[in-house]
Amino acid sequence: MDSKLRQRIIDRRGTHCWCGCGAQGSDMHHALIPRDVRFPQLDAEENLVLVNHTQHIHGLFDNAHWKRRFWSKLCREYTEEHMRKWVNSLPQKLAPRVTELMNLIDN
Repeated sequence: MDSKLRQRIIDRRGTHCWCGCGAQGSDMHHALIPRDVRFPQLDAEENLVLVNHTQHIHGLFDNAHWKRRFWSKLCREYTEEHMRKWVNSLPQKLAPRVTELMNLIDN
């Protein structure tokens, strides 16, 4: 991931883990759609949150509960309209993942 993007996210949101645990964040987590090197569009502010390393490596955030929570927080930061535009701008090849995410968010 681009170090300038990481710094921009830290400058905007701070250095604490986005789960609210109060720990220092150290890892950038693809919060809504998992990382895929074929799709650099997923390395976007709209899909990245800073999290605690220990929780990250144990997969704490890889479930529906955290996707909904991070979606809500990202919508407060960028607006829901902006977030939906970002999701809709993703390549067609990501359609199954986008559909899965939106079904999760909208239900």
